[in-house]
Amino acid sequence: MKLRPFSRLLGIVMLADGATALSSPRAYLRSLEKGTPIIDDLLEFFAENPDLTRKFSIFEIGLGLWLTFRP
Repeated sequence: MKLRPFSRLLGIVMLADGATALSSPRAYLRSLEKGTPIIDDLLEFFAENPDLTRKFSIFEIGLGLWLTFRP
């Protein structure tokens, strides 16, 4: 079984997630909070720092592009 289709699917999901987080970081991260204290604190930290969230989103988009279109 080849892993290429799975890596391309993961790349597409990362592209979509990164683009959503890049367009509205605060609203997107707050929509992910579900009640787990440690994860919610981490998401709230990133929601309070949208510039840092945008930098991670750009990295995520780049990694998603690489996974999707690598030879």
